Amino acid sequence: MDDLSISEIVRGVVDESYKNERVQLLQLLANKVGESTEPMTPDESKSVFTIAVAKLDTKTDPTLISLFLSLLTNSTISDENVKSFLAFLAASEKFQNIFHEALNTFLDHNPQIEQDEAEDAWENMASVMCNLAQVEEGRTMLLRQSKEYMIRLISQVRSKNVVRRRGAVGSIRSCLFDQDIHWWMIVDAKVVDTIALPLVVAVPFTEMEKVGMNPLWWLVASDPERLPEPDLEIMRMLLECIVLLCQRRGLREELRKRKVYNVVKNLDTKCEDERVSELIYEIVNLLMGDEDPSNPMETYTPPALKG
Repeated sequence: MDDLSISEIVRGVVDESYKNERVQLLQLLANKVGESTEPMTPDESKSVFTIAVAKLDTKTDPTLISLFLSLLTNSTISDENVKSFLAFLAASEKFQNIFHEALNTFLDHNPQIEQDEAEDAWENMASVMCNLAQVEEGRTMLLRQSKEYMIRLISQVRSKNVVRRRGAVGSIRSCLFDQDIHWWMIVDAKVVDTIALPLVVAVPFTEMEKVGMNPLWWLVASDPERLPEPDLEIMRMLLECIVLLCQRRGLREELRKRKVYNVVKNLDTKCEDERVSELIYEIVNLLMGDEDPSNPMETYTPPALKG
């Protein structure tokens, strides 16, 4: 079966006579699409995206939800396929509505009431969102204020599920390459409160350091058993988000007031990863270096995000 083409596997998935083999065929299709180094053809894209989205709702068996999202993740790895997927949604109000409802299902998840090691059929929606954030059109969709996708996505950084966390942080990082949203992300979406929390280690802050700091940071730092983000890839991306937020003087001043420097300084005493240390060094230089007085101190102006 490994020699079958994408089109041949698609025909098997939709053929009712292969109903008992559907799970196996979906797994095969997801693998086939993920292994391909070429963008899908228009016919392949339409067929694959239709299969992945058509029954993406809470009434569908969780095993199938997981497979549909794996298929959608693998079929949106490249920029070309992401653009094809967004065009697919734009061409069909039906599939657009299904997908946005699926996004809401994923984002309505509350990480604070998660059970340890609980099965999460929707986890790969985080990977899909991370893929969509690779292109401008995808970032625009995620940043639609009326949907509050980004604000709810930020909350997923606190999930115990590593797939949710990785996809959420990856999406945030991609969106932060757009400097126009930085003030909104800090002030309105409160992204710094969330992305710095996993970087807090078991090193208590002084009373002076606590001034201006999110109280949750210094509360968890006082726990001697406190551990930072265990996944190094996610930790690096969190630090990369902070680097991106340090690119303008006004933003750097805001991060200083919030005592982000103290968080990353303490992290450096507990983490021995070379890339993490490099990123911390970059953040420290940006936040603690002398500012050029001629460099204007911009203030917060709400960005014109599309509603």
